Amino acid sequence: VLGTNGAAIASGETASQPKGTDFGSLTIGCAQVTNVFSITNSGNMNLAISGVTTSGSALFNCGDLPAVVSPGASSNFAVAFNPAETGAHSASFSIANDVPGASPYEVNVVATVSKQQQAINFPAIADQPVTSIVTLAATASSGVRHSTCRSTGTP
Repeated sequence: VLGTNGAAIASGETASQPKGTDFGSLTIGCAQVTNVFSITNSGNMNLAISGVTTSGSALFNCGDLPAVVSPGASSNFAVAFNPAETGAHSASFSIANDVPGASPYEVNVVATVSKQQQAINFPAIADQPVTSIVTLAATASSGVRHSTCRSTGTP
């Protein structure tokens, strides 16, 4: 398997940003990120791929793999990550094949998702008597719906 930079990814190798298996740090809710990898066959016989299983975070999705890669040929497959939950995420794709001693071929992927920093600004209000009802409204810098807080001013 070749990474997004064309360098070989060893089976079970730790995820790496240069090879595209470390999807980096993303903000929750941003667009899905897809990296394309390549399965190469440097042998002199067909490479049969019987399937892929995923373990770990369900936010990673491995696209379709070819059933056969001819000798000297390569075939691309995509791995997508949907940054829908904050935290560190990892998954492993086990690619079942017919190469003795090399099945399954493990590709490890990781990503980190964080919340967007937001500023909330409340408009200034004049001094109010303790018995007044004060309503505050604000809008987050990201455009998130405004919040309303209501206080009866009870001491």
